[in-house]
Amino acid sequence: MALRCAITGDVPKVAVISPKSGAVFEKTVIEKHVASAGTDPINDEPLDVSELIQIQAPEFNVPRAPAATSLPSLLKTFQDEWDAAMLETFELKRENHKLTQELTQSLYQHDAATRVIARLIKERDQARQALESLQASGVAPANNAAPAAQSEAMDASSDESASGLSPEVVARIDQTFAQLSQARRKREKNPEGLATPEQIGTYKQQEVIKGVHSSRSGNIHSLSYRASDNMLLTSSSDKTAALYNLESKEVVAHYKGHGKKVLDARLHPTADVAVTGSADNHVKIWTASTGENVATLEMHSQAVNNVNIHPEGQLVVSCSDDGSWAVSDIATQSNITLVNDAKAKSIKALRVHPDGAILGAGNESSTVGIWDIRTAKCEASFEGHGGAVTSLAFSENGYHMATGGIDSTVRFWDLRKLNAFHTLEFDAGHEVNSVAFDHSGQYCAVGGSDVRVYMVKKWSELVKLEEHKKAVAGVAWAPNAQSIFSAGADSVIMQHGF
Repeated sequence: MALRCAITGDVPKVAVISPKSGAVFEKTVIEKHVASAGTDPINDEPLDVSELIQIQAPEFNVPRAPAATSLPSLLKTFQDEWDAAMLETFELKRENHKLTQELTQSLYQHDAATRVIARLIKERDQARQALESLQASGVAPANNAAPAAQSEAMDASSDESASGLSPEVVARIDQTFAQLSQARRKREKNPEGLATPEQIGTYKQQEVIKGVHSSRSGNIHSLSYRASDNMLLTSSSDKTAALYNLESKEVVAHYKGHGKKVLDARLHPTADVAVTGSADNHVKIWTASTGENVATLEMHSQAVNNVNIHPEGQLVVSCSDDGSWAVSDIATQSNITLVNDAKAKSIKALRVHPDGAILGAGNESSTVGIWDIRTAKCEASFEGHGGAVTSLAFSENGYHMATGGIDSTVRFWDLRKLNAFHTLEFDAGHEVNSVAFDHSGQYCAVGGSDVRVYMVKKWSELVKLEEHKKAVAGVAWAPNAQSIFSAGADSVIMQHGF
């Protein structure tokens, strides 16, 4: 089989091979191309004439160039022009092939963009329908509140026009809300084994736990208790969180990785997961039992004050000094949405309602906003504190909320009537850092300058616990109010019971 030039398609007189592509060329043709382009015409790799390898063939004596007017000279001229035409045709074919590929790619991109736009329009329409549905039958209707309160609630909206949650996430929240709200209607108001007011009045110190955090810089900022395995999770100024086993009386894991003090830490109620928020602006997800950092979420631009594990089980809700609250996904370890409160420079306290549809957010300007998580809309706004709101808790009955502030008060709100129905007032300078309802909703603990327990509705002080040497930052209830845990700036965890 005769060799043919890869450019002209003719049998070459002097055949050479390119080491870059392995193709055969007529020597004169390839030399012209290399002189003009400097590349191999097949794959565009750099090529020099000196790299060409000549194929051995019988030698022919090339006659001297005849005069320009001779027939051989004309034939040579025609040959040169033919070679040039073939070279140009080859280049045009190559360029045409490239353009065809680029056009195909552009068409695919256009089709993908069209599909994305169509999906976003569909999600927008679904979000609007969800908002209309919420306004028709959502949390406490604004019609029951004073006109001024209604106006404030509608004004305190997010900077975003939609929540940013996908229809799938919204559906999960809706399903959780439906299940939990229905179960709440059937719950017992006085569960068997619930401690009586008289028993709570006899609370005494049962456990004193020291050494979980550094004694020098280990101020404890939060306390989370999981009854299923009797575990306590604390966060501290020593830049760590710690998991303590009350059965074995030992620290199971230290969570190290934050660059500044850890302001809040929460245990997942059923999974081996813990979540922390820190002054380094980050939210971290951990394997609870080992202290392994699974993911770091960077949603906020300032300190993260509170983190919450949503009742749905796969979502984390956090708030920050940058005036925003955010939703993240534990399973995908990713951020979902960030909502800015236009009226708050800083959100100091945030808790998700036990049913999962709404959250309460207390800010530095004394206001508490009730937000619908699914639409990122502020549905109600409560005012009454004389300064920043430092703590917040929802009752398991579903319609009571307690808030504590730097004005040394704890206020109790009715989510059905959108008003405050009772206020606990303490002496000036008395710290209120943590409020917590027990699971029955009949008792409320207040942690600050000391720990006090009140009976809801009667508002009688059942017990005052003053063993902590410094301010208490976190309180948590054991099942049926059999005991209460507290921790604070003295780096000590205490358990009181009867």
